[in-house]
Amino acid sequence: MAVVLFRSPKTASTSIGDTLDKALGLGVRAFRMEHGHSTFLDRFESALPDYDFIHTWSVWFHGTMAKFGKVLMEEHHVVTSMRNPYARFISGWAYSQKNGWINDDVSPRGLIEMPLTALHKDAQHHAFRPQVQNLYFKGTLHVHQVIRFEHVNTDFADLANRLDLSGLELPRLNVSKHRPWREYYEEDPGLRELVEASTPEDFATLPYTFDRDEPTGALPWRLRQ
Repeated sequence: MAVVLFRSPKTASTSIGDTLDKALGLGVRAFRMEHGHSTFLDRFESALPDYDFIHTWSVWFHGTMAKFGKVLMEEHHVVTSMRNPYARFISGWAYSQKNGWINDDVSPRGLIEMPLTALHKDAQHHAFRPQVQNLYFKGTLHVHQVIRFEHVNTDFADLANRLDLSGLELPRLNVSKHRPWREYYEEDPGLRELVEASTPEDFATLPYTFDRDEPTGALPWRLRQ
C-alpha cells in the first residue's frame, strides 16, 4: 500500500512532501511526480507498486482519480492538506510577491482585480486554485486523510506513523511573511467578499469561518456549490 499525497499550494504540503522525501529516501521509498513527465499517468501506474510514498501537484488529482480512483481508494492511502481559505489567499498573495510573480506594490485587492491574462500562472495557482479540486472527484470526497494546516503537527504525526516514521518532526518551508491575515481584511472591508467570490466552492464546502482559525467540523461527503 502506498501513501499518495496531492500537494495543495500554501497548505504546508511542500513541507510535508520534502520532509517525507528526505526521511524515506527520494528514489528509494519515496517518489516525486513532476509536471515534466510526458506520460504522467503511465509513470504513476508503474510507480504505484514500487514506492511507499508518492506525491505530486494537485493539478493531477482529477486525471489520476479518473484512471486509478477505484484502486487508490480501495488499496492505498490518499492524502492532501487544507487551510482556512481566507488565510490561504493572504499567504498566496504574499508568496506571489516574494517570488516576483506580482509587484511589491500590488495589494491583496489588487491581485484579485488583475486580469487573468496579465497574471503569472504560478500566482493564479497559489492564490486562486480551489482547494476542493484536490478533495472531490465527481462531487464526492476522494481522500482518506486531510492534513489541516491549523493542526499540521498532529495530523502529520499520524501520517508519519503510518509510514513507520514515529517522532519525525515537520519543519516549516516556503513560508510567506505577512502580518496576521485578518488585519488585511480589517484594512479593506470589501476584500472579504472579493476573496469569497474568487473561490466560491471552497467557501461553500470547507469547514471554515472568518471568525475561527480552526476547522468547525469534518468535510462533507459531497461537494457543495
